[in-house]
Amino acid sequence: MPSHGAPPIGTPLTWSEPRGFRRSSLQASRKSVLRIIVVTACATGIFIGIANWFDPATQLTWKLLIAGGGIVVVCLVLWVGACLVPFTVRITDKAIVVADVSETATVYRFAAIARCEIGSMRVGSERYSVLVIEGTKGDREVLAISPTVSEEVVRMTLEQRGVTVGTRCDSPGGRNVEDAVNGRG
Repeated sequence: MPSHGAPPIGTPLTWSEPRGFRRSSLQASRKSVLRIIVVTACATGIFIGIANWFDPATQLTWKLLIAGGGIVVVCLVLWVGACLVPFTVRITDKAIVVADVSETATVYRFAAIARCEIGSMRVGSERYSVLVIEGTKGDREVLAISPTVSEEVVRMTLEQRGVTVGTRCDSPGGRNVEDAVNGRG
């Protein structure tokens, strides 16, 4: 059920991005994780071969297997965590704060935002409402708006805080997230 009014000044507006929005970004990261795992397995195998060449009765083989396995497990845990933990967006009195899987949140202070746009974007077969933040230095960030929060509430909240909010008109064919962030298309 969408919200119908902007929260009063002093009350932050908070939502979590829909899980499917970052799907294309996670597809690219899956390839990187798989590459790291393959390189780790190859390097572990090479080092085990070298260790066994010089001293076949060494315990170094087990230590190398444990180290290589540990690297693989850490990569998989981080990737799964990135898939499961959604970005949380919070509009406060002074900034837009985006918390993701990292320890430090990304903060977009209103003074450093040139303008925002609200529109929609297609990711795969799904269409999402998005908030595009354009910084004064030309950097851009695309954030999905939760279906539980109406676009009008986001617009009113940002305008109450002095941010210029426009409407984004994307092509009916849709665009991918990376193109929108980089300003292409």
